[in-house]
Amino acid sequence: MRGLRALFAVALTVAVAASAVLVFVLITRGRGEENGVAALPPPALSTAEDGGGRPTVLLLRAEATARHFADVPGADPDAYDRRIEAWRRRIDAAGGRASVVDETALASALGAGTVVVAPSAAALHEDTVARLAAAVEGGAGLVATWTYGLYGADGAWRGYAPLAALVGVRALAGADAAEAPRYVALHGRTSVTAGIPAGARIEIQPYDRPLPLTTDAAVGEFVDWSMLARDPAAPAPQTAVARAVHGRGRVVWLNFEPGAVVGGGAAAARVDRLVANALAWAGGRPLGDLETWPRGARAAAAIGLDAEHEFAAGGPIAARFAASNVPFTSFVLTTVAGDHPETLRALAAASEIASHTHDHRPLDEQSEDEQRAQLVESRAILAALTGRTVIGLRPPEERTNGDTLAALAATGYHWIIGWRDKDRAEPWVLESGGKAIVVLPRVPHDDFEYVVRRDGRDVGASWAAMRSDLEQVRRVGGFYFFDFHTQFWNAPAIRTGVRHLTGLRNLPGVWLATVGEVAAWWRTRSRAATRVARAGDGAVTVELASGAATPELGVVVYLADSSAGWSVEAVRGAAPAVVAVGGADGGLRLVFRDLAAGERRLVRLVRG
Repeated sequence: MRGLRALFAVALTVAVAASAVLVFVLITRGRGEENGVAALPPPALSTAEDGGGRPTVLLLRAEATARHFADVPGADPDAYDRRIEAWRRRIDAAGGRASVVDETALASALGAGTVVVAPSAAALHEDTVARLAAAVEGGAGLVATWTYGLYGADGAWRGYAPLAALVGVRALAGADAAEAPRYVALHGRTSVTAGIPAGARIEIQPYDRPLPLTTDAAVGEFVDWSMLARDPAAPAPQTAVARAVHGRGRVVWLNFEPGAVVGGGAAAARVDRLVANALAWAGGRPLGDLETWPRGARAAAAIGLDAEHEFAAGGPIAARFAASNVPFTSFVLTTVAGDHPETLRALAAASEIASHTHDHRPLDEQSEDEQRAQLVESRAILAALTGRTVIGLRPPEERTNGDTLAALAATGYHWIIGWRDKDRAEPWVLESGGKAIVVLPRVPHDDFEYVVRRDGRDVGASWAAMRSDLEQVRRVGGFYFFDFHTQFWNAPAIRTGVRHLTGLRNLPGVWLATVGEVAAWWRTRSRAATRVARAGDGAVTVELASGAATPELGVVVYLADSSAGWSVEAVRGAAPAVVAVGGADGGLRLVFRDLAAGERRLVRLVRG
């Protein structure tokens, strides 16, 4: 028996060494699982909106509101006018032309097709509130922020009735007593968040405390830094952004001022896009976006196993998932894998295989050369033991540094899950040396939270928290990834929670896949682009360009009114299948099939 073990050890060493040499040669020659093509940007689009001039937006400056804020102890008397001026600049940047009006001028200017912006219009005359509601009912658009209509012209408390009538808000008990929220997560695939990542996080400075309100019309909510619910036990999340159809008109409400956003960069760009979308949607202009997930799914989900300590537990785990016919991804720590060849074979038969590095040292403590050596050795061992080509990594403790991206790109990896930064609930693509790495975020808590930080024996509380995370990620339309470890498999909370999560395969609107399948989808999606624009004859043009061959891509188009009564005319390439989405956004799904690499499709949506 000792002789057989020694022989196996020698054979394994030889195989690993040979694989490592092969991987090294492929790397140095610039071959071997390279993905340079995927790093290229999407094809440029040519469709442009017809020239219709710059639409005029009525920007309301209410004298009653100016008096109200000036009466607040310690208030800056000019702050309200600076807010109005900031909105004037935002409207101009979004392609509109702001005409500043008071309540008297507003009354004579209202009409169907008018768009009104009412920044922090806390105090309004009763007839102004009524006129605006009637104008929206008749087809006008309204973009309101924060304290819209809460007070009368004399400063008396009116309450939330104006917002309730327009966007269906209701009060959240106790929310005003909690710490003021700082982070907003925007929902993906809605009219006013088109072009913004699902779950995109925006930080605000809550000097204007957001109102303790919630609504079913929400397309953004206040969350913690991780984009999860601030209070999982609350009956509903506190709304940050809402949109609603009211009669023939449309309303967008932001429970904060855009000027409160902290920092520049992505957050500022997201708010700019949010404002532009709000103005466009309220004004009846078409919007569109690529679908986030295949086949119209609302969210994607994957389950991961970190196969490390107590590696032998991987055997029953593999059997459990195989019996349920549920896909999952095993992240293998290769220092221990060689001691458990049968377990590794069972995992390879039941799951996708990816790397958890060779020796579990955090990558942020290593140089780029050290990281490369880790990644090459791990791939080589897994190739020798399973015959698989490994292209995915989950870094220990999710710790990476500025050298990790280059190390991944240089050693043949295509994706990584768990990154030092995250500000969205969907994947993104980073480039290094002409190669693309898909980065997948882990938004929900993993098993460490339930076994180490909490009581792993409290099955009910643990599953309630897991379910809250799942519902949150579904709500924002992002990627749900639950990861657990071999050493924690026997904790009651984890075994029960994983058993529940196998039901993801039957959850409506959720695409359950391996992590690698999600990364592959994102690689394809990141190489596509779409543009939706008005045509001069009342039609809407939709252009789609794909840099990669793919069997299907979907585009959601948000139209000026109901999605009913539209037909599709092919202009370039085959016409898509059309599915009505309905709801407040009035959307149509256009499903383009059998796209070749570099292909463009162009269609017109026309009435009748």
